[in-house]
Amino acid sequence: MAEEYKTNVREFGVAKAGNATDEYEDSHLLDVAELSARSFLRAAPNRFAVADGATESSFSKEWAKLLTRGFVRENPNLDLNTRDGRLKWLGQLQKEWHDLIPWGKLSWFAEKKARAGAHSTFLGLELFANKWRAWAVGDSVLFRVRDDNLKTKWPIENEEEFSNAPALLCSLESKNDVSDSVFRKTEDEYKANDLFILATDALAHWFLAEYHGGGKPWIELDKIRHATEFEYFVGQLRDNKSLRNDDTTLIIFRVRGSLL
Repeated sequence: MAEEYKTNVREFGVAKAGNATDEYEDSHLLDVAELSARSFLRAAPNRFAVADGATESSFSKEWAKLLTRGFVRENPNLDLNTRDGRLKWLGQLQKEWHDLIPWGKLSWFAEKKARAGAHSTFLGLELFANKWRAWAVGDSVLFRVRDDNLKTKWPIENEEEFSNAPALLCSLESKNDVSDSVFRKTEDEYKANDLFILATDALAHWFLAEYHGGGKPWIELDKIRHATEFEYFVGQLRDNKSLRNDDTTLIIFRVRGSLL
């Protein structure tokens, strides 16, 4: 019999310096309520997601939240492997986004901007008994470390790949490209003690720059246990210009116990 899934999951988010907490436009979510109780004998995977709402579009914070919630909690039979499955998933979320906009209270300019749609990157991770699977649109990045060696950096491998125009999911169906080249997928096996990291673009860029400079940035991240520690860590990196001033999000956990 499989042992129960044991992790030390931590999730953190910090708004841009100078912005209020409610101006944070990233989103992060996981099925944390059941992580300590569920066994891998069940069919459903554990899910983790981060999204980075694009500041240039209206109501992107709400769109990012819908993407993470829609991946983690609301679709037990979620199918992102096919174009039709992706369109079905996004279609429900797009309807929810449209319904939450207070259209009647917007100025003509705000309404025009909202009708252009909200945009966000997306990264979702599923964990099964000894296998993981991930989907990504844009420049939020998944890292996996084993025995103090970086085994996965996906979908971006080098800091030079980041740009001001990443692929994005839109709250309008007509503006979405859900082809395999944009809505990307990867999967692999994992072992006990593997460290998983999900990061939005600013932190992912710092991570890759540190790694390619000969560092092991996962060591610093794995030491962080509390939100105040993450805020201080991000603040220090911003002060020394190592981290771009942007909303910054992290999910990090190490798989514990024997899995089979």
